[in-house]
Amino acid sequence: MKLRLACAYATAVLFVLPPPILAADKSGNKAASSAQERPNQLSDDWKGLIQFPTSSQRVWSAKDQSGFGLGDHHALAEKGGTICSEQLVAAQYRQDIQKQFDATAHFDNCVIEGSFQALDTEITEINKILSAPSDKKAAAQKAMSHIGRILHAVQDFYAHTNWVELQHSAGTPFDNATVSIWTEEGRKRVRDTKNLVSGYVWWSRTPSQCESDKVTHAILAKDSSSTQGGKVPLLQWKRSAYMAAFTLAQRSTGAFLEWAYGKWPLLAQQCGNELYVVVTPDRRPE
Repeated sequence: MKLRLACAYATAVLFVLPPPILAADKSGNKAASSAQERPNQLSDDWKGLIQFPTSSQRVWSAKDQSGFGLGDHHALAEKGGTICSEQLVAAQYRQDIQKQFDATAHFDNCVIEGSFQALDTEITEINKILSAPSDKKAAAQKAMSHIGRILHAVQDFYAHTNWVELQHSAGTPFDNATVSIWTEEGRKRVRDTKNLVSGYVWWSRTPSQCESDKVTHAILAKDSSSTQGGKVPLLQWKRSAYMAAFTLAQRSTGAFLEWAYGKWPLLAQQCGNELYVVVTPDRRPE
């Protein structure tokens, strides 16, 4: 799928909120203090798509396979295409809130297989919801919430693992670095990749499966251009690690939506062929 990207979008969409002050041990890992075992639960302050800057919203089109365009958002809204989009993006946004302490929802703590299982759980739920529903429109809108959760994890795969760095060092052409982690073919490619890890998150309820917890989320994550991992230049790809992760996340978002529309035709029937799409920021502490 071809995508049209704007650098202004890249800087506008992903941002980092100031994390709370956390204790650190001598190895650099974030450690829980007796006064604070985990960060405070994030509050649900979703206010709708309007909170995202216009430049951060893109329209994904299934109709002409054009990917992310600079479409006329007002025209889309007038056609009633925002309800499904609202469900989709709200679920993406709330993943950091409702599953703040679940590493499988964010590809943290090297729980790669656990994250795959979490994706499968969401896909199974969508199958149930869209299997001969009595209210097709309501079912499609509910399914969009599960799709939003999937997209959050798909995007986090690039930002929270070292997949980007490994593909770059292996000489993989940038256009071949996307991977469909919702398919067995894509998962085999991930499983066959040696030394794949994700950042250690000390406060997660999901136990770490990393051989070493020295590579923390704060060190590895590429959620913005200012993070330690995001600032790394990838010379062969002529972009930073952040821009690489961001672009691959966008491409995988479009690829998954294309796959979903092919698998569940009811989505197009009830939600239309265009959706608002964003790459949501990681709102959790480092």
